[in-house]
Order: sequence, then C-alpha cells, then structure tokens
Amino acid sequence: MRWFWLLCLAAAAARAAETPDFARYQPIIERSPFGTVGPIGAAAPAGFAARFAFVGVVTTVDTNQVLAMIQDKQTNRTYFKAVGEMIDSVKVLQIHERPAKLVLQQGVEQATLAYEARAATPPPPGAGPGGAVQQPLPNGQPPMPLPSVPRRIPFRRGG
Repeated sequence: MRWFWLLCLAAAAARAAETPDFARYQPIIERSPFGTVGPIGAAAPAGFAARFAFVGVVTTVDTNQVLAMIQDKQTNRTYFKAVGEMIDSVKVLQIHERPAKLVLQQGVEQATLAYEARAATPPPPGAGPGGAVQQPLPNGQPPMPLPSVPRRIPFRRGG
C-alpha cells in the first residue's frame, strides 16, 4: 500500500514540473469558434435594428411621458416615440432610462439598442458651450464636465 502512495506522489511531482505549451491551442484560437472578441457591449445590432440608433431619452413636460429619441440611419430622420408606437413596421416595446436601452420589435424578431456615450472632443481651453469663453471657478479650477449618460430633457409634444 505504501508503494501506491509513493507512485501517486511521483506522478503529481512529474505533472507539476510539466510546463504547458499553448502553441497547441493556436489552431483553435485562429478558427475563432465563438466569433470575434471585442469590447463588451460594442456589438452592432443585427437585422432590422441595424437601421436605427438610440440617441437618448426625453420626458414630456405636460404628461410626464417617457419618449425615446431614435435615429433612422437610412432616412437620416430622428423620431420621438413612446412605448407601443411604430416607425414603419417596427414597434417600440420598452424604454429603459437607467441603464439607457431600447427594445424594438419587427414581427416576431426583437432587438435591444443601448445608448452609446460618445466621446466628446475637448473644447479649446477656456471655451464653453457654443465656443464662448468660460470664466474659471472662484477656486481656479475648470468647470466640471457633463456626464456621459443621457439626461432628461423637457419636451412638449404636439402643437
């Protein structure tokens, strides 16, 4: 029985001394069986949803209704749509404010669009909105940058 434990100990020591050679996995990596690897959330919507971009969320002043700002890339038009409303044959199913995402449906197919915070180009030093020069804060620090999440914009529908 003692020789059995010695044999197990010798086998474990031999395995520990073995260095893995990852070159044998290179053909699997090259074939990419699960698709290409990219940043999380950066996948473009497939099918009918590739036509649209989720621009932001607004709330109406009078009825406090949440609307999604949806850009149609084919026609270069922006729509303000509530849940249940349609753009051609595409229906708005859900609008989520935090995290900002939009669920669309065409027939039986559904797609989710997420709000993509665009990287803003830094303004020239001292320039504010519209290119106007801003005064520094009393303590000498520059003004705080705007958040990269969509904000609620008062919006009056109709009329």
